[in-house]
Amino acid sequence: MSPKTPKPGKIECRPAQPEDASLSSRLIFNTFPKMATYVIGLGDDRRARRLLKEIFGIQGHRLSYEFTEMICEDGNIVGLFITYPGHEVTRLGWQMARLILKQYRFAGKIKVIQRSLSLIFIQEAASDEYLLSNLVLKKSARNRGLRAQVLPYIEEKARGAGFHKLSLMVDINNRDAKSFYERHGFTVKAMHLESNPRVRHLGPGYLQMVKTLQK
Repeated sequence: MSPKTPKPGKIECRPAQPEDASLSSRLIFNTFPKMATYVIGLGDDRRARRLLKEIFGIQGHRLSYEFTEMICEDGNIVGLFITYPGHEVTRLGWQMARLILKQYRFAGKIKVIQRSLSLIFIQEAASDEYLLSNLVLKKSARNRGLRAQVLPYIEEKARGAGFHKLSLMVDINNRDAKSFYERHGFTVKAMHLESNPRVRHLGPGYLQMVKTLQK
């Protein structure tokens, strides 16, 4: 007989702090390992993790502790999520790009720009949408219903910020994520396909999913 799945404990969320960088950077990397390795690490996953750790404690960019909340179960960190208004995505993205570019010499800077240029044309969220940029749980905390418990908290955070639409992106091949969000009221708004040369590094593309929140 297989062991029973442990019931979820008490879930709480707290603002991240710079000292959460070590764990947070590993979790953030797991939300987009292919993209992080290819663009941020220029093919080196360890370098990508290191850079994510270094910039986590800096304010003003899209993967900063400033926009991150730690998910805790019975007081223990089991995951995190990152959110911000859709109208801030471009500005925060450029600030992150600036920090990443500072880590490379000239040739590396050119590669980062080349590999990230097409991302400019992907609209992750409209100006009237709140973006759930990253949501991740530790492996030990998955498949126990925790993600479903966290979603209402995120939705309330969006409403508290004055938004009534919540947007997110999932990989086209991630059918489990797509099904999960569809079960919780999200619908596919747009599809963004990667160019053929990039598919082998990043996969076929992404789905933008949006949920209209009750007022």
